[in-house]
Amino acid sequence: MATINLNKATSLVNGKLIIKLALAACSYLLVLIFIPLIFSIFRKNQFIIFHLRQGASLLIFWVILAFSFYIPILFWIATVVVLTYIIIGISNVIMQKEKHLPLIGKLAL
Repeated sequence: MATINLNKATSLVNGKLIIKLALAACSYLLVLIFIPLIFSIFRKNQFIIFHLRQGASLLIFWVILAFSFYIPILFWIATVVVLTYIIIGISNVIMQKEKHLPLIGKLAL
């Protein structure tokens, strides 16, 4: 018979944790970066601010790479790289880690 860890289950039901994770995950969804930006002004949560900075550096990286659309193969490679960074960032949020994105994470604002 499987046992359930009640501490972990109750922490997932906690509304504050879900809001914190949702705001941090929105930081990586490029256009939705303004939602956690607005909420981080009112809530001084270091977890959200860390992922907001990582998402902002990803957005700047994406804007720079967007000019590569003149060369189709380079544009597709850039798209795959940005999507990979989005997946890495959101997985870090789900695991509740403050881990920098590869290559661009150290350049966060």
